[in-house]
Amino acid sequence: MKETDDMKARGLVVKQFGDWRNVEMGNVELPSVGPNDILVDVEAVSLNFPDLLLIEGKYQARPEVPFIAGRDAAGVVRECGAEVTRHSVGDRVAVQVTHGAFADRLIVAADRAARLPDALSFAAGAASATVFATAHVALDIRARLQPGERVLVAGAAGGVGTAMLQLCRLRGGIPIALVSSEQKAAFVRMQGAEAVIRTDLISDLHDGLRQALSDEGFDGVDVVADVVGGDVFDASLRVLRPEGRMLVVGFTSGRIPEMRANYALLKNIAILGSPLEHYLEISGVEVMQALEKIFVEIPTNDLEAIVTARFPLSDFNYAAEQLISRKVLGKEVLILKESLG
Repeated sequence: MKETDDMKARGLVVKQFGDWRNVEMGNVELPSVGPNDILVDVEAVSLNFPDLLLIEGKYQARPEVPFIAGRDAAGVVRECGAEVTRHSVGDRVAVQVTHGAFADRLIVAADRAARLPDALSFAAGAASATVFATAHVALDIRARLQPGERVLVAGAAGGVGTAMLQLCRLRGGIPIALVSSEQKAAFVRMQGAEAVIRTDLISDLHDGLRQALSDEGFDGVDVVADVVGGDVFDASLRVLRPEGRMLVVGFTSGRIPEMRANYALLKNIAILGSPLEHYLEISGVEVMQALEKIFVEIPTNDLEAIVTARFPLSDFNYAAEQLISRKVLGKEVLILKESLG
């Protein structure tokens, strides 16, 4: 490759904030590799709901345009900065960035890269990085999950949800999945859910969730991992046991819920924000080390099973449509080599 080409990344370029359907294939200049950075040749990326929010200008981060979107990528280390000790040229890695992943190469801080086992595909690495890092922060750091505790996972059939189910079981917890269809119910059972509750069979979620849990033999839960928000958050609060923890992870329903502070006092529960980006900023190496351990602890077949669809990067719009229509089980992965010319 020509040296001048090394300073450019080719991928999906956002020229202005707005409709994610307007992204175009193009080139963006890359800075020099800093002393604590690595340059990665990207093999696969995965699509996350925040990626679309970022393109629309609705996410907390607003990079200068033009930029390349995407937060999850997996590939091979091409170059290391002078002070990098955790990685070497040729390492297989999964990385997490605020943007820049939907391209053939990217520069990332070394402490935002986790080594991939040889047995794990690039597709599974790209699909697993953010969702398992999110689950680690939520269940291990924020909830301090203990063996035997019951965890209700809202939006359990999505990428973060499946990671929550698997990590909960690995930690000795009892994962209970909350989903909206029989297809999703079948999927989360394969992902390790101990019990499954279908919201589409509950006429009034606010009052019916407690009864649905009772029908499964549970008098409540110790932890709720909520990526949905809205009505699911409201109903889930009511099924927390004393000293239970509500983990606020995201709001895919679109409605950010509200609650009266006295409810937390009366119920003796805690509402815990679980911001992955915060922990990547203050302790990125520790999060990546935990992720590397998870890659080894969870069977490769289970990690690979998270990937339910593969598309060339040129099919980004179609993949995004599937994501926002809630048709996705697990994670969608975009493959680079098939679509960059």
